[in-house]
This record gives sequence, C-alpha cells and structure tokens, in this order.
Amino acid sequence: SDRASASYFHWTSGRFPLMMTSEVTINGVSKEVNFILIHGKAQNSADAYERRKNAAQSLHNYVVNELKDKEVVILGDFNDDLDATIAPANLTGPDWPLSSYDIFVRDTATFVPSTLTLSRAKENSTVRYADVIDHIIFSKNLQSNYINFSTQILDEFANIIHNYSTTTSDHYPVKIRFRLESTTKIDEIQDETTVYVYPNPSI
Repeated sequence: SDRASASYFHWTSGRFPLMMTSEVTINGVSKEVNFILIHGKAQNSADAYERRKNAAQSLHNYVVNELKDKEVVILGDFNDDLDATIAPANLTGPDWPLSSYDIFVRDTATFVPSTLTLSRAKENSTVRYADVIDHIIFSKNLQSNYINFSTQILDEFANIIHNYSTTTSDHYPVKIRFRLESTTKIDEIQDETTVYVYPNPSI
C-alpha cells in the first residue's frame, strides 16, 4: 500500500479492511456473503474521529459501488459507537454527536446497523468503557435472512474465563444470527448460521 495515500493514514497507518468472500451452505441452502473485517482508529481525539470518519466514507463508497446488490457483512472493532460518537463535543465540532460511522447509520436503504439497538440500550462491548464499539452492519438484502433480536454481546465470558480482561481481551464477542431462507417454519429453526465478532485488543 502507498504510505503517502490518504487512505493509508485514515485506516490507522495501513490497517486496511480485510474482505473474505464465502459461500455459506447450510442443509443444502447456499448464499455467497462478503465479510469485511475492520479495525478503526482508536481514541476519542479530533484526529482519531476524522480518520475514522474518512475511513468509513471510503468503505461506504467501496461497498456501494463495487459490491452493489451483493450480500455484505461489515464487522469488527469500529472504535466508535453508532448512536453517538465517543469523542467529546469540543473535539468533533459541528458533527457532534454523530458517530464517525454515521454514513452507514443514515443509509437505511442499503445497510442495517444491527448493533445500533445495543448502543441505544446502553450496553457495552468492552470491559472498561460504557459504549458499544464492536459492531456488525449488514447489507439490506440480508434483512430477510436476519433473525430478529439475535444481535447480542456475550459478556458472560467474563464470568467464565478467569481474569478475562487480561488473559483474553478487553472486548466481548458480539453475535448475530441469520437464516438462509427468507421464510422459515418453526420446525426449520435449526437451519441457521451465526456470525461472531471475536474480541481483539484495542489499539
């Protein structure tokens, strides 16, 4: 990558998104899904906010233009909340309190920010901070496959793993579930796939 490029700077000096295209098959039902893993710039400074915002803009443009009509799941450590930014008002200027990923939140015709409900419920996806910064956003064409209310933060692992925050991560896993059929009978509930955001240290 070009270290002099704006994209290199916005994506935390070269920590670019990673896309994996997978054919997910369950009980003979298949769907090609593009998973895009991101790790946004950390911290709540004005510089970090702008870098996340510009990175989100570039990712949004890429998905809308290059992956149009394809199934997409964007997931990872966004290092910002979706309902409102973690950055203070005096550092973000006229954009406050908009999330640095507001372009995805506002584009309801194209994306479903599934973890936004967790943000609004005042949950937290890390051990030390009272915000959700680990998110899952999926393309609108997957909405019929989404299992309602299945987006969860698995903070119970902190009670299962000894010294979880020091031996494992300061983030909790985030879980979302999909069915691979638009309509599902009660006796077909097992035909599902689950997507997790596993914890990673914040940088």
